[in-house]
Amino acid sequence: QTTVARGGGEGGGGGGQQQSAEDLADLFDLQMDKLKNQYERVQRGERQQADNQLDATLERLKELARRQQQENERLRARQQEQAAGAGGGGGSSGQRDLAQQTDSVARQLERLSRERNRPDLTETAQRLRDAANAMRQAAARGAARGREALDRLREAQQQLEQARNGRLKQNVDDALRRADQLAQQQQNVQGMVNRLDPQSQQAGQEVAQLDQRKLAMAQQAGDLQNDIDSLSRESAQDQPVASRKLGAAADGMRDAKLHDKILYSRGVIRGSSKEYAQNFEQQIGSDIDRLRRQLADAGGAIGESKGERIARALDQAHDLINGLQSMQERMQAGQGRAEVGR
Repeated sequence: QTTVARGGGEGGGGGGQQQSAEDLADLFDLQMDKLKNQYERVQRGERQQADNQLDATLERLKELARRQQQENERLRARQQEQAAGAGGGGGSSGQRDLAQQTDSVARQLERLSRERNRPDLTETAQRLRDAANAMRQAAARGAARGREALDRLREAQQQLEQARNGRLKQNVDDALRRADQLAQQQQNVQGMVNRLDPQSQQAGQEVAQLDQRKLAMAQQAGDLQNDIDSLSRESAQDQPVASRKLGAAADGMRDAKLHDKILYSRGVIRGSSKEYAQNFEQQIGSDIDRLRRQLADAGGAIGESKGERIARALDQAHDLINGLQSMQERMQAGQGRAEVGR
């Protein structure tokens, strides 16, 4: 800005100085874009690592819930044997082992909560702590506490399912934001191509700047295509509709050869007519706009996951079973008191 101001007041050469300042600004913007892309790439890698850890934790919770269900069945069978006077001791070691493993998962979630600033994971970890306490009590007090432990496990599982659903929406929104940035960069490139004068003294420098922008854009397009492919694969089981739409978006980028087309356009700018270069840039812009529409469509298709639907149905069925089991226990207790009275 200082250079432009001085050039404007000194006459002669002011236009050249202003052009130089604009060139410097363009170079600065280009370097900032590169740094920003590198920073965001590192951030995405860290988020992916945390997502993988949460997915592994969710699978462990499913396994713990399955084993707790088996423990509850053993506890119920033991209580029935005791009520019939047939003995039936033992079985507490299994509950204590499950409690230790549940505490271990809770500690992992608490660590992730601190590292990723995720207070929702702290709440899920507390449910697991409650489940572990109920498991220890079930070892001494029977099936009622075992059912409570299973309830807490399923609640924690459902919370992680919802968190995974939210992560997918966040990741698709991030992909759409990156496509929007790519579209804005393409608009800037098209403006530079439209203004390009092959006969001007700055033509060589302007083409070199366009070349650098194209390299950066091609890298962004390639990274984005890979990430969309990953999102499609990861969401295939829980979000099949959104997964198909994400797959279509990635396939569209491949079919249009967006990455290769951006790289190829560098030679078009250098060696072809200006009109041909302008038409080629419009094609790239159209490809990016189609990608943005497909990503927005995929984001709108994200809904309740299969796991959440199953968990909700299991919760409803479990409530009915709990009611029936409590009624059965009361009836058995009443029969026992009646026999003592006789």
